[in-house]
Formats: sequence, C-alpha cells, structure tokens
Amino acid sequence: MRKIWTLFMASTLFLSPIYVQAEMLDPIKEVLDSLETVAGENENLGIVIGEEGNPQGDNPEVLREELETEVPTPETESTTEGTTEEGGTTDAPMIDDHVPEQVMDPNKVLLTLDSTIVWLYGEAKELLLAPKVVEGRTYLPLRFVGEEILQAQVEWLADTRQVRVTKEGKEVVLSTTEAKAYVNGVEVEIEAMPIVEEGTTLLPLRFMAEQFELSIEYDAPTRTIAIEKPIEIPNTPPVAQFEFVEERYVAGQQVQTNDLSFDPDGHLITERLWMIDGNPTKTASSLEKIFKTPKQGYYEIALKVRDERGMWSDWNSHMIMIAPNEAPEVIEFDTTKSKYKRGEAITLEYEYENEEWEQITAEKWTYRSTKEAANNYLFTKPKAIYTEGEYIVMLELKDAYGNWSTKAETTVEVTGEVLQTEFEAMFNSGTIGDTLANFEGTNYQMYKEADAIYLEDTKGLLMMSNSPEVVSQKGLLYEDTLIGLGRVMFHHINNFDSLDNQLDKKRLVVIAKNNTEAPVMGTISKLTTKGPSDDVLFVGQQLLLSYLDNTAVQSLNLEPGAQQVIYDSQNKNWLKGQAISGMFDVELNGPVTFTVALLGQNDTLEDIPLMPRPDRDVHPRGTFGIIDKNIMIDLISEDEKTKLVIGKDATEWVQGYDALLNTESANRGNFGVNYHVTVTAKEDTAVILNPRGNMFKGAIKWEQDRAYLTPSAGYFPSSNRAAFMGIVKGGETRTFTYMLPNGSSAPVLFGFIPESEWGE
Repeated sequence: MRKIWTLFMASTLFLSPIYVQAEMLDPIKEVLDSLETVAGENENLGIVIGEEGNPQGDNPEVLREELETEVPTPETESTTEGTTEEGGTTDAPMIDDHVPEQVMDPNKVLLTLDSTIVWLYGEAKELLLAPKVVEGRTYLPLRFVGEEILQAQVEWLADTRQVRVTKEGKEVVLSTTEAKAYVNGVEVEIEAMPIVEEGTTLLPLRFMAEQFELSIEYDAPTRTIAIEKPIEIPNTPPVAQFEFVEERYVAGQQVQTNDLSFDPDGHLITERLWMIDGNPTKTASSLEKIFKTPKQGYYEIALKVRDERGMWSDWNSHMIMIAPNEAPEVIEFDTTKSKYKRGEAITLEYEYENEEWEQITAEKWTYRSTKEAANNYLFTKPKAIYTEGEYIVMLELKDAYGNWSTKAETTVEVTGEVLQTEFEAMFNSGTIGDTLANFEGTNYQMYKEADAIYLEDTKGLLMMSNSPEVVSQKGLLYEDTLIGLGRVMFHHINNFDSLDNQLDKKRLVVIAKNNTEAPVMGTISKLTTKGPSDDVLFVGQQLLLSYLDNTAVQSLNLEPGAQQVIYDSQNKNWLKGQAISGMFDVELNGPVTFTVALLGQNDTLEDIPLMPRPDRDVHPRGTFGIIDKNIMIDLISEDEKTKLVIGKDATEWVQGYDALLNTESANRGNFGVNYHVTVTAKEDTAVILNPRGNMFKGAIKWEQDRAYLTPSAGYFPSSNRAAFMGIVKGGETRTFTYMLPNGSSAPVLFGFIPESEWGE
C-alpha cells in the first residue's frame, strides 16, 4: 500500500485525491499505525517529508490525509554508467522491461532519491548524480533541470560563478556564492543557493519549480518525486498600437503618444522599440530618445512591442508632419519713463509672441550712443547711463529651438542732472568684469605712469605654435625640444574647404617624445584646450579663464625613444573657420621634443616626419626664453589716476627663435607670457583693464581668488571701453595675473583710480 502527499506550488496544477471504499479502511489503518510506530522509533524514516526530499523543504508535520489507491513502484535493476556535462542524462540505462502505467506518463518526470534512474516524460534515462537532499531541500543536476525538464537554455557564467536559465523571455540567474537570484534582472532572496559537487552544479528544485510553474508530487514510502510538465498555452503575438496626442506638432516641440498596445493572451508588454523612417540605426526604447525635438518635415514613426514570453509584434507605423518653428517676435519694447537722470536706474519692458508651449531661453541686449558708430555698442542691458545724451537700446530673444527674433529697439534719453558717476556706481557696487561704458570718451592714456618696478623675469622655454594661424595644408606646424621649466601654447584655425573636411576629418595633435638614450621624467600641469569654435575671441578668452584656474598635474615619464600623445582633436568635428587653442606648463629633468601637427583622419604619428611644413604667416611663432614677467606697482605716494601699459612695442616683446626655420623670432604682444602684477595702495584703489589695440576678450586672476572674464559679456570693439577688475584696499598689497588671450590684440592698459577720484 502506498500513501501520496500532493504538494502545491504557485501557479501549479492541483491533483485530485483518489478515494477508497469504506471496507478498505481497516487494513489501511493498520498500515498507518505501524508506520507511525516505526516513525517514533526512527525519526529519519522517509515519511518525514521535509527531511526526506520534500521539494518545498519546509519540514511540515506529518498529517493524516485521505489515503490514495495503491500504485506500484518502478523496480530498477542494474544500470550502465553514463556521464554528461553538469549532471545531464545518458540514454542507456539497463532496466526491467515491465514498466508500470504511471511511469510511462508522457507528461511527468519521475525521480527517486539516491537513484540515478529517471523517467523523463515516459522515457527511461540515467543521471550522472542522483537527486539528493541537503538540509531538507531537494537538489537536481543543473543541466537536467534546465534542458531536460524545462527545455530551457542553460549557461554557466564562469566569471561570476552564476547559473543562467532562460526560457520564453524569462531569465533566472542564480549565484553559487550567495543566497541571491535575479529574475528578469530583479534581485530576489532565496533560502537555498546552488551547490557544486564533483564538478556538477545542483539546483534547488523548489525555487526553480516556483519560477517556471512546475507541479510536484512527493511519495514518501517510495522516496519518489513526480514533476508534471506545465500545460503549454499557445502564445499569440502582441499587437502594437499607438496614437499621437496632438494632431499637429511644430519643430522643436516634443512629440507625445498614447501607447495602446495589448496582448491577446493577457501577457504583460515588457519591451517597446520605436523606429524613425524605417531606419534600423534610429531605434530606441522610448520615442523621446530619438525624436525629442524634431526638425521640420514628414516622418514615419513605427512601434513594435514584446510580451513577457519574448514574442514580438509586427511594426505599427503612422506618418506625422512637423511644421516649421517660427521665431519669436518682440511686439512691444519701451522704457517706463521718458527721461532718466545720469546714474538713475533704467527700467525696460517688453512683450513678445511665440509658440505657447515654447520657452524663451536667452536675451541679447546691446546699447550705444546715437553719436557713436553702429558697431560700437556694449553687449549688456543698461542698468544706468552716466552721460547726458540719447541712446539706442536693442533686444533680441532666442527660443528653445534656437531661433532668434529680429532686433527690437527703443531709445533712452538721459538728462544732465547727476545722481552718481559711473566710477562711483561701478567701484561701490559693481562686479568684476563689468564694462565701463565711458561715453564721455575719457582717454585712459592720459593717466600718469605708475611707479612700476620690473622684477627678474621667470626663465623658461615658451614654445608657441601660432603660425600659420589659418592652416590650409596638413603637416608639421611647429616642433622644438624643451628641458626644465617650460610652457607649450598652440592656436590654429582650420581653413580646409567643407568637402575636404568631410572626406578627410582634420585633427590637431600635440606629441611629446624622448629622442635621447636615457629616461626622462617630469610633469605636465594646467593642461587646457578649447574649441573648435568659429568665435576666435571666445576661444581665446575661455582658454585663458580655464588655464588660470587649472591646478591639475599629471606625470610624464618617457623611456628612450618613447612618445606620448598630449592632445588629439580626433573626437571633435573641426570645421572650416573654427579655431582650436591649448596651453600647458611642463617641468622636465631631461630633453623632450614637443610636436604640433595637423593630420587627416587616417594619418598616423609616424607619418609626420614625411609630411610637409606649411608656410608660416604674419602671426608669431617660435621658442622664447621667458615664461613669466613680474612687476611691482607702488601707489603709496599716489593720489591721482595712474596707468601701466604692457605689450606696447618691440622694446617689451620677448625675443627668441624659430626652431623650424632656424631664424630669429619676436613674440609680438607676448602671447603665452604670464604677467604677475603686485599692487600696494595708499587708499582704496579701483583697478580697470583698458585694451588699446581694439577687439579684445580676456580674463584675469587675483591671487587667492578665482579667475574672472574681462569683460564678462561681449567683447571690446574699441579702446574707449574698460573692464572693472576689483579693488585694492588702502594699505593692502594684492597680486593679479594677466596674459594676452589668443585672438585678441595688444597692448593693454591697467588703470589705478584712488577713491578720491571716483566722483569725477
């Protein structure tokens, strides 16, 4: 007589008990009583389900249940040995020809604890390792569970010591080193993890049954486990459907959709794939990733979806038209008053029209006196004007799509009544980098020469590659060998036509090489590069700003004959008319040769010696023996406006040589040379920067402070403008650093204005 307990897992099939007639109960009761007596004498008897192979592994108490009919058990004789990878089966067990009816069930797998014979859907096979119980949980060989029972894909991940089982879009990953598993990427905790025995991985049966919906029975007297194959339900492909939220969209507007996709079988939609214009390279899991702010035109938008069992739908597509994005328009623009006093705060108001959903992202303000040239304006919104006269204020608006409005303008009339001077307003409440308009036309050159003491220059090798500035030919631009303290600066503009750039993408490279027979060690510091950009003044200003604040240091260690790429613009799209600038400092214990070259996309460093040397132009190029100039300004005895002009003529330019031409060279304007100016003041003294060579956009840095743009907005088109640099307090000594920015013009005047002069 045999007693069967039926175990129910999540989503498993229920097995109905088979009832016996009443007259059969007496002999059955005797069997039950005898089993309980034996169980009391030996706790390890197989009817204690949890300890003897219960796949659930929860050690429940033995309960009296409805007794089922007697079922014969398979009798196994001798077997032949067979082995497969990870505990698979062999196909040649030697068994008795008589097979009970239930063993031949094509929908079940029958296993017996401690026996290698298995009945796999009615077919006898042999396991490499028998099912075993560890701490009350049943384990089966990995390959057998995954490939034979589940008919799934099984992988052993050696690097992470994990097992991955995949079937119909479901992925289960189990770790053999910790009690964790991942179901479709989501981490779950498990009570028992896989074990490895004799090179074979064994899986906990309970966990795998729950994940793949297997129904399990355990027969304690015969120690038999029956696993029933889950009912295969046909999987119908899901259906992709969507609609656009709006009937019409404008370029730059985010296109939104309602996803109406569904699965006829009720399965979850787990993945979406969008495609634009039938192009497989334009696909993404969300439409926003590839169609966030589309341009004007017609587009085909397609969607397909996948269900939780891994089946994809067909593509579903719709056409959409993206209308043009109209530029914003300023419809009203005026001041709140008809007249303003000198130094009085000016209020300007405007209204505009634009697409309702689109934001205005930028304002561009300029203003000038009606007496000045149309291009001699200030790049800022006038907070106040300090000179009597009439002024034109212009405004442009930029929308999120990038469209600029046409210029709107209004006039401001300033009377002769004075509330405050420009110096008073700027030096009391201004910000470093603010522009002094100087509509009075003050000539800062008329200031008195400051008492300047030129200290010893900092020696070092400044290698400057800036000629040809506008490059039309590939090849070596400049090269020289540095040792000790040094600085490398490069500034070049791409002048190849658009087709040439498209067919052969241009690169600017800087290489360091050890041509000696001994190792060279050193450092590269303050490495800064900017561009490409077609705004040369902007590139030069941003390079200087970043360089002055840069504190990064990296090692440079070169074995004999070794070389290292310091910079390569290959990841940048360098177009015609665009500039690239860069600069860094070096400190070397031996000679290192630095090379600046312009290459094509497929050119190598080894090609450089074979390439031509483009002819230099009028811009400075060469190697110079000074990297820093140090100046002290003593204002202790000064009570009037003073000035310091640097880079004014050839007497100040640093002299050097052109290493490629073996000729003398002058650094006109002293590009790449740091000026450290130390100022001691008697009273609070304002410092201003006034470019004398026109077209200027720079930066300065105060010691123990950050760097500042000068000017902070726009550029200086003429010599009557100045930038506020800050205040040196009375009795205080402060130092600032200045360098002529690439693309700008020298000379530059620094003005020192004591507080007693601010009201004039």
